[in-house]
Amino acid sequence: MVAQALVAMSFVVLITRRISKGEPLATLATPVRFNDLGNLLLTFVMLWAYFSFFSIPADLVGKFARGNLLVYEPRARKLGPRWPWC
Repeated sequence: MVAQALVAMSFVVLITRRISKGEPLATLATPVRFNDLGNLLLTFVMLWAYFSFFSIPADLVGKFARGNLLVYEPRARKLGPRWPWC
């Protein structure tokens, strides 16, 4: 969801920059407004990076709590005596 907001926000900034060269929007699309849009875009990037990075430890903690941290263990048990540590 954050990635979709990031793409939408970057699209809005690009389109606003493209159409701001005309006179009706030239007075509204000032460099201060583009700075604000860039700060909002940076906020979405940092939120996306936070969610992406911290989903990995949460996934590992959930697997550890359920007792299936090793994903390939059931396949290794089927192979028999070739895997003595299973």
